[in-house]
Amino acid sequence: MDEIYKIASTERIQLLEKELVVQLMELKSETEEQGALQGITNRSYSCVRIPKDICYFRRERELALKKILQVAESKPLVVQADVMQRELESCLRREYTSENLPLLLLQYYTERITQLAQSKYLHMLRWKRFCQHSKTMEQLYPLYQKQVGYIMQEHNDAVQRAERLSVARENILMGKSNPPNLVTQEDHYTRWLVRHLHSLKTVPHYLQENEKVSVSDINPDIQGSASPGPMDTSISGSVRTEIAFVLPQHTTETGELKPQLRLLLSHFNIPYDVEELRDSAKEMELFSLVSQKFQSIFKEQQRMQTFAYYVAGIAKAEEPGLAGPAMALKKRANWIFFIKIKPTCGPWQKKFLTKLKERKRIDVLMQVQAKFLKISSPEHVMQVLQDHAAKTVTLAPHHPSSMASQGLHQCTYDQIWEHIYSNINLYQNEDMKEDDLLVEQKENDQVQISLSQHVGGPFKQKIETGYSYVMTLQLLGLDDGTELNDRNLVLMKGAYLSFLYLRHLRIRELQRTCLGILNYFRSVETLTINTSGLTLISGNLVPTMEDPSWVNTAKGGLGTLQGLGAHHYVHGVPAEHKSHSVQFMEFSEVENQDDYYSTGAGCIHTQDQQGAYVMYDEALSDLKELETELLLLASHYIEQEKSHKEYSKSRTIQDWGWAHAGVDRFAVLYDMWTWKAALLEHKRQLLDSYFEAYQHVLDPEERFVLAQVITDIMHRRPRFDPSHPYFIKAYRDDCTCPSLYQQLVRGILNQHIECQREYIQRLWREGDSDDGNKFGLPVNIICKQLISINNSSPALKNIYLLEFHPSLGLASLIPTLEHLLQESRGTYRLRSASGLTQLENQVLRLALDVWLTLAKPESWYSAQLQRDLFSAKVMGDPFLVVELGLLEFKSAADERQKQGQDSHVLLLETFSKLLELLTLRHRLIDMSLESAHLAQLYKELAWEMGFEEFHLYLRRVHFEFASHKEKVHQPPPIFITSLLEDSDRVDRYSPATLVLAVSEVDDNQVGKFSFYTKEAILKLLFHSGVENMQVTLACQAAPKNALMVVVRQASFYHVPHRGCPAEVKVSLALEAFMSIQLEKVGLRDMMLNAFLLRKQTMANRMQNLFNHHMSQYALRSQIMVYCNSLRALLEDFPTIRNTFFMVGQPQEKKGLRDSKEGLKADLRSFQPRPRCLLSADGRVFLNLWFIPHSSEVLIMFKTLPEKAAFRALQLTLQLMASLHDLVAYLCSFSKLGNCPACFEFLLIPNPLRDDWGGTEGIGSELQEPQKMIDSLQNPQDPNQVAQALLLRREVMFLQFDAAVRHLIRTFLAAGNVSAYQSVTDGMYHGLPPMSSSLVKSIFSSQLGLPQPLDPRSLQAFVLFPWRSFLEDGGPFPVMSSSSDTLEYNMQLCLCGLSNHDHKVAHRELVGMQPLMDDVILSSYHAIMEGSPGWQSTLDKNTQPQLPKMPEFRNWFLSSPKASELQESSCDALTSLALLRSFLILKELEVLKERWGRLKLGQDINTVSLHKQFSELYGTDILYPSMKAIARQMGKEDEFEGQIINNQPILPPKGASEIEIKTQQLQKLLENLEIHMIQEVLRKVNRETTLVISEKSKEEYTLPTELWKNQIMKENFSVVRPQIVENFIQRLMENYQDGELEITFRKDHLEACLLSLGCDVMARERSNFETYSMCYEHVLQHARQRLCQKEQKLDVIQRSQRPPEEHAGQVAELSHDMIMEITALRARLTDLEEENLSLKKQIRKEVQEEYEALVQALFVTCLHIKEKLGENQLNLIQKVCELIREVRRDGYNTKDLKRKWGSARPEEEIEENPAKEQLRALEEDNCSLAALVCKARIQGRGRLAVQQAHFRGQLSGAEKEAIQSKKECLSIKLMAEEVVLFRQELLALRQALARAQGDNVSMWKWQENQLLKELEHRVNEEAVNRQQLDSLKTSSMKKLLDDVEQKEQQLQRLTEEAERASKLGQFQQKKIKREIRQMRSRPAQERSVKLDTFQHVEELQSQLSDAEQSPVQMSSPGSGAGISHPGRLSTGCYSGPSSKSNKSP
Repeated sequence: MDEIYKIASTERIQLLEKELVVQLMELKSETEEQGALQGITNRSYSCVRIPKDICYFRRERELALKKILQVAESKPLVVQADVMQRELESCLRREYTSENLPLLLLQYYTERITQLAQSKYLHMLRWKRFCQHSKTMEQLYPLYQKQVGYIMQEHNDAVQRAERLSVARENILMGKSNPPNLVTQEDHYTRWLVRHLHSLKTVPHYLQENEKVSVSDINPDIQGSASPGPMDTSISGSVRTEIAFVLPQHTTETGELKPQLRLLLSHFNIPYDVEELRDSAKEMELFSLVSQKFQSIFKEQQRMQTFAYYVAGIAKAEEPGLAGPAMALKKRANWIFFIKIKPTCGPWQKKFLTKLKERKRIDVLMQVQAKFLKISSPEHVMQVLQDHAAKTVTLAPHHPSSMASQGLHQCTYDQIWEHIYSNINLYQNEDMKEDDLLVEQKENDQVQISLSQHVGGPFKQKIETGYSYVMTLQLLGLDDGTELNDRNLVLMKGAYLSFLYLRHLRIRELQRTCLGILNYFRSVETLTINTSGLTLISGNLVPTMEDPSWVNTAKGGLGTLQGLGAHHYVHGVPAEHKSHSVQFMEFSEVENQDDYYSTGAGCIHTQDQQGAYVMYDEALSDLKELETELLLLASHYIEQEKSHKEYSKSRTIQDWGWAHAGVDRFAVLYDMWTWKAALLEHKRQLLDSYFEAYQHVLDPEERFVLAQVITDIMHRRPRFDPSHPYFIKAYRDDCTCPSLYQQLVRGILNQHIECQREYIQRLWREGDSDDGNKFGLPVNIICKQLISINNSSPALKNIYLLEFHPSLGLASLIPTLEHLLQESRGTYRLRSASGLTQLENQVLRLALDVWLTLAKPESWYSAQLQRDLFSAKVMGDPFLVVELGLLEFKSAADERQKQGQDSHVLLLETFSKLLELLTLRHRLIDMSLESAHLAQLYKELAWEMGFEEFHLYLRRVHFEFASHKEKVHQPPPIFITSLLEDSDRVDRYSPATLVLAVSEVDDNQVGKFSFYTKEAILKLLFHSGVENMQVTLACQAAPKNALMVVVRQASFYHVPHRGCPAEVKVSLALEAFMSIQLEKVGLRDMMLNAFLLRKQTMANRMQNLFNHHMSQYALRSQIMVYCNSLRALLEDFPTIRNTFFMVGQPQEKKGLRDSKEGLKADLRSFQPRPRCLLSADGRVFLNLWFIPHSSEVLIMFKTLPEKAAFRALQLTLQLMASLHDLVAYLCSFSKLGNCPACFEFLLIPNPLRDDWGGTEGIGSELQEPQKMIDSLQNPQDPNQVAQALLLRREVMFLQFDAAVRHLIRTFLAAGNVSAYQSVTDGMYHGLPPMSSSLVKSIFSSQLGLPQPLDPRSLQAFVLFPWRSFLEDGGPFPVMSSSSDTLEYNMQLCLCGLSNHDHKVAHRELVGMQPLMDDVILSSYHAIMEGSPGWQSTLDKNTQPQLPKMPEFRNWFLSSPKASELQESSCDALTSLALLRSFLILKELEVLKERWGRLKLGQDINTVSLHKQFSELYGTDILYPSMKAIARQMGKEDEFEGQIINNQPILPPKGASEIEIKTQQLQKLLENLEIHMIQEVLRKVNRETTLVISEKSKEEYTLPTELWKNQIMKENFSVVRPQIVENFIQRLMENYQDGELEITFRKDHLEACLLSLGCDVMARERSNFETYSMCYEHVLQHARQRLCQKEQKLDVIQRSQRPPEEHAGQVAELSHDMIMEITALRARLTDLEEENLSLKKQIRKEVQEEYEALVQALFVTCLHIKEKLGENQLNLIQKVCELIREVRRDGYNTKDLKRKWGSARPEEEIEENPAKEQLRALEEDNCSLAALVCKARIQGRGRLAVQQAHFRGQLSGAEKEAIQSKKECLSIKLMAEEVVLFRQELLALRQALARAQGDNVSMWKWQENQLLKELEHRVNEEAVNRQQLDSLKTSSMKKLLDDVEQKEQQLQRLTEEAERASKLGQFQQKKIKREIRQMRSRPAQERSVKLDTFQHVEELQSQLSDAEQSPVQMSSPGSGAGISHPGRLSTGCYSGPSSKSNKSP
């Protein structure tokens, strides 16, 4: 920052600072007013603290500005070997020292303030929600009060300690050391650390084990894998299986409707068996049942969909909770504007939906039917559905359902749908806008269809009212009807009409269900109020909390806090800032801060804090948007269906088929809403699990991360595959993902809750009774009243009312499973949406299996080690650990007290050692568990490759008995293939259990430790126990990393792709194996030889050497990752791969051309590039475009010395990583502009848009890196090439980042808010992974780095090595990722743009090139002149700092201007460094955003705000900056002239872009510093005013009216205490006065202090009595009101009880229900037993199959070993033959040398002509050899052509032969068929003649039979009528008799009821009389006691007056020193201010 801006450097700031100094001095003088010792009476004190000096505020301003300027650069190249070395160094460094412990404690207590305030707030919310009954309040209120009191006690303690420790922060800023007395013995950080480390067992360990899962465990054949199991039919509402994946067609057949009809009937509780639907009478009976229930259900649904407006006052006054969910109120969601959490969405699916919305193609008929669902009149709906059924049924007999899509004409269906739906009168009385009834299709045909343009006339009312005799007979089945019109025909099809009615109701119900869930999601978003700290100021919502680290990252920062939003520059200490930031919880006026939820009738309901059922307006908008999306999606699937083309080629039928009139649109709507409701329900269940965990979490960062997870779940969308015929499969697969996810989350969190509950209860049982000794621990769990904290049905375990688990914030780590999904996606490179969904399902199933079969790795170690290390008997108990520290401190203090050492220093050292031991043990356990997992994988890998497991182990060697070994200075490189020949080198040592790595080095001294007993731990605290544990940890870290490298190397050697068989990996991965034993044994021998010299440090030296050795393998594995990813990337671009790249082959042999000798230039011919990246020694760069194979990478530079090999591998990694990122960026950029009209899945790279580059653009861009390399000073220097490529990569990504951030401002300036919002939401998740922002480890939960340290600074690593390592180590440190997410992130930024907006984005991205050209041209002269500022900047940006090296995209070098610059003396490195320094100036954009937010008070996200910001920025920043540049250039007059002429503010001509940005940056920093000073001035002025106001109060009461918050309505006055005055008076009674000092006697001072303590306690007692009485009155008033409400509720409930005459019916129903429940329980027991037997049977079958599989695998392994032996023998034979040939050639060469070496010198002159002839002959020979070679090549070419021609002729001949055989066979078959047909024809003629004769006789018989049946039927009908009449008369008589009997019974019952009521009244009067007597007795007793107490108080007052009378005569002003207990100056019931608890 010093290079750009210096603090307090301008004149204006200096004037403000002077003013601030004056104000601070004034405040200080007012606060430190003299006169306390002069005996001034009635002196008032202020609550304002003494302010800090000006230097403190200046340092805080400087720190804030530095934090703001820390912006993220591009993503660095993370070298795994460097990370391994950094972890090893962190193991050997102290994490807790006397220097850093005060700063760490300050951070802990500062964060603890916020957590405890949040804990109190959560307790209050639970109490308010769940304690609504007086009985519950009386039982739980004392416990609740004790709990909250404990929290506030710890909160006050944390505030005091944070204020005391705030000096540590100032000292770290000023570079001073901390005094040793800062830390006290009572600091309870140790207890918190023990508890926190215990809570990190479940979730991180599971994720750590899950991360070790190999990608090969996932089935690569995703497309052919089995789909998940079918969903529950109750959710789907449909029973179609295979047919469900195609569009539904119209059907009216009862048999086909039965399954769906059965589900609908059961859903609406209509008792009917659909199997009885055999005739029309049964169908009409069903229809009568359905029609009776239709209207009641419909009206209830309509009530549920009608919402009145919410009025706060009315909602409070009227008992809103009693209205029920049917009377929900529409309420405004006013917090939406402040949402900072942006959802993560899939870019491909969002792009697909965006293109659908852009096309706006909605099926007109389906949209009209969707509008029809909103009609509110049930009569209209029934009439329309009857018309629909009538028209459909009339066509159904002529066109069966199987041919429904073929047999009807288009015009017929047009008439049907227009007649039914296209009638405006249907919607006359509906609440619809006119625009909703209009559907416009603005495509090629420009068709406009309106419901008002109906040609069929108005709608006629056809609903019949009254009684219809004909209808009744038809419903009863007594009249078949003789004339069947359309209406009678539809009534005969009662099943179909019933289905239509019920389906209509079900669709409406599903829509209401979706609305309820969407409203629930919107309500959950109220957590924004907590994350932003929203509070009401002047009626407006204002955020008060600083942005979390994630928001800082999204806005371009590094992800650190303590910036401008932290406001540390205003407050004196961090504790003051934290206390101020959490005030919004205590004094909150925000409504809907926490809603309540309940479920009923399959729908979730939301209630606000007043208890009213609410529906948010945003939820209604969401439903409308969802409906539009679903209609677009369904219309797309209907439009793409082309099955009609396969049935007929008739023009008429095809025209009808294109309209898809046979598709049942109502069925599509039904499926659409059914599956959407199912998906939303699954999402809600998953969200509930996280939301319940969220309500336990206290840490703000963890709460924000959990809120992000919840938001992502809410906005998750299904992955639709446009290639599928229907959308149901996508919904079904996507419903499986949340279901599996929810099972996993629920299982993990339930187990975590159970473990934490048991642990906390054990702590509070075993702990001390003193609450102060439990600070730092979670609050106690009161096991009373189980509740469900979120919903009526809990998602997790039921918890108690006063039970909180803050460690549930670890649930935010579970989504890190996304890393495994990304690796799998990058490995298999799937091309379809369904494939991605099934891949996610398989990953989740695999993760769930890992959780269900979670092993205990500690059991793989010995029992002794499990006890010594893993046992938490002592180290898991916070009280025992603290006790150990105190014992150590006391014993050490006794020893050092004799030496005169300071006890504070000893205390720091003791507790630093104790904390170090805790952390070392925790890290050692983590590493041991990880090593155990990796060892298991290593063993499996070894067996898979044919090796034994003893390669993992190294036999122990006792150093005292070890012998010296020769020639072990440097062990040779190990080739694993040599073990196949010589296996004796390996020690076949395989222990039964795993051991720690330190035991292989030293098991007696360093590796001997135990944490099982107190004595063993005390031994570790003495002497060098901590140092030994550090060595043990380092020894464990190196093998752990080695195992990880080996496993990852083997998995990266051959990455499985689609269609690759699994056994290929086994045959190719032998070279990727590494023997851990052989790598260790040589290094240990070196250590043994040096043991006698340096015994103590040998273990460290060995592990360092071993770690360096493993670094080479880590580098190789990373190189393989990049090579594999590059090869997979180029598979999509074969033209690019074949044109530019050379792909290495397995076991490729290198020749002379592939070395540095082959680079000799030959201008006469083209030479192929070497097939090597670097030379054999790694010093010469050969070919950038060669991609080596994994087999070559494994042996690359292996024979070089260790340092040279490491250097060569590191350069190779830099080159390959840079090339990979360049190619990946170019390919990803070309895919950004995929054609919007192409609706194939968007993952497919083709077709590419030419304007976005295309294949040609990629090719032209790939030529530039080679030109850049050729232009370097030394193109063969790999260091220069790597440096240039890294810079180019960095500038490439920085340029994309700058272009995207400028794009959002372009959209906002143009008024395109939707595009601005889309890009903003996308870049929040797309740009941070491409930057250098901090990515924390999953193990860093609440173990953050103390502020204000920079995580990447050297100071942070020195002070806190482990914490700084976790702060930026990624989710899983040391583990390198193989996933390439560059394309995903780039697509995420622009996926929501339309076609037009894509063009604008393309112009912005391409428009960066002219800007880069201008930067180079304008800065060229400054660079050449060599100014020191430029030179330092370029030197800084040119250095290859790998940990900070980001990436970039650059078109600059391809332009003509840039080419000219490149050819000049300004080389490419300088140009790239200049561009990097320019692009990093995005600090300007970050500062502009922060400055605009300060000026406008909110984020700039609207057009009006952006316009206002532009005007302010132009006036305050841009104009002064440009004027300053013009003044420097001497063009001020010209610039002012432009401004006078009202021209826009433009920079002066000739000014460079960097100067323009730098000047604006300086001006912004100056403005921000002025703002910070002004804020401090305002605060100081407020405090000064408060001090003066407090002093002006001369009353004897405290100035509480000055202290109360704005929200407080009542005032509470407290008597001003005289404690200080009395203390001073007593103190000054006996003193010796000097000139400059006052002396007191010790006993006098002790007496004064004793009296001071007594006065303070008396004041506290008085306060307690006063406040407790006040609270008692308030609580009594609350209880009275609660009792009144309960009585009112009881009255209402009694009025709703059933009358007494129905008691018999209720009893009968209860009996039936009890019997049914008993039967169900018995059936459930039977089913459970059956389930157990089935499980046993399945287990046996699986075991048998597993045994067979193991046997088959064993046989296969034997076969493979046999094959390997044969191959080995063949290889040896071939090598022997080659050796013989080489020896033969050697002998021949030796003979030639001997022959030519015998010539004499004098014969050389004579032999010259012979030599010349020989040379000529050799040249001729070479030319002839070349000709021969050419001839051979031509001959081989002709031969190949002839062979190809021959093969073609051969294949043609074979085809002709096959065709002739087929023809011959068909002729034979036809001949046989002719004979058969003739025989059949004769037989048919004979049968026909016989049938005709039979038919004539049969016809005559049938006529006679029909006449007889007719006569019989007439007679039967007459008899039936007579019987019916007789039955009617008899039934009427019976009915009359029954009525008389029931009247008699009713009379008897009424008489009995009257007698019972009279008896009950008499008993009630008697009970009331007794109650009245009982109540009068306590009142009498109370009056007697009160009189007694009053008399006692009078006696006490007389006694105290008698004792104090002499004192009052001497000091009359001290009479009010102690206020009378229980006495108030004014009586009121509001709570007192917390300020009155303390004396001034």
